[in-house]
Amino acid sequence: MNTSPTLGLHTRRCRTILNVSLSLLLIAAGGLAMAPKPASLLASTAESMTARIVRLKEVRVHATAKKGEDDFNMFDKPGLTLTLKFDVPAGMKVLNVEEPTTIKAVDNSGTDLTKVEPGFNGKAQYMGMMFDDDKQKGEVPIVLLPAARSATTFDLSMTSEITLYRDVSKVTVAGLTATGSEWIDLPSETFGSGAKARVKMSRNSVQIEMKPESLHDSIAEVAFVSDGETMESQGSMWGMGTCTFMFPGKPKEDATVVFDLRTGFETRALTVEAKGVTLP
Repeated sequence: MNTSPTLGLHTRRCRTILNVSLSLLLIAAGGLAMAPKPASLLASTAESMTARIVRLKEVRVHATAKKGEDDFNMFDKPGLTLTLKFDVPAGMKVLNVEEPTTIKAVDNSGTDLTKVEPGFNGKAQYMGMMFDDDKQKGEVPIVLLPAARSATTFDLSMTSEITLYRDVSKVTVAGLTATGSEWIDLPSETFGSGAKARVKMSRNSVQIEMKPESLHDSIAEVAFVSDGETMESQGSMWGMGTCTFMFPGKPKEDATVVFDLRTGFETRALTVEAKGVTLP
């Protein structure tokens, strides 16, 4: 049984999944990092969405690193990469696209293209590296095994789930100070039941730590605001029950903490059915 915790790391440019064994330091691997969804804030819908394949890229062999070079390369690994495209509903933005719940992909020689190697968490990972700009365009990369050399086409059947949100609202929280604070209870009507936060000070920087870790999906941004000056977080981590937002320095002592909270969550099923797709 895999008991390794899953940690997430988010920067302003992209998200990367981090999986670590209890006995190891952080090991990074490309993928879409997804914190647990904020269940208390989500609303499921029966409406489903469909996606189509708009691009194909097949890599069979990548160059072997020479002696003394770093042989870890998260890009252009052997595989068949499909770019799926779905229409983002008007007025909505994409938060997460989950790993497939079901997937079947077979080429016309009978090769099962879903037998990918497991990720660091021991499970098959099909989602490729995805940037936020691509998500908002409704584009999702799926990575499969390379097709047989004799194959000319393949079929794909897949189901997944998309988390969408509609708005972002600003919320100022009293009790979180720029000089540090102990754990405080956050308003349940805004953050959900049992939500807590604190400000952690270090020599040259400050962090805001929150729990439960599912709050990470609810928070689009957090900032210290004082006299028109705003210090936004420069990255965040989540895992082991908490999420932490990191800042590049120390804010003014009179700064208040302002959250940009995502609202209007919906989850929708995503389906893909493609037959006789021509291989590159």
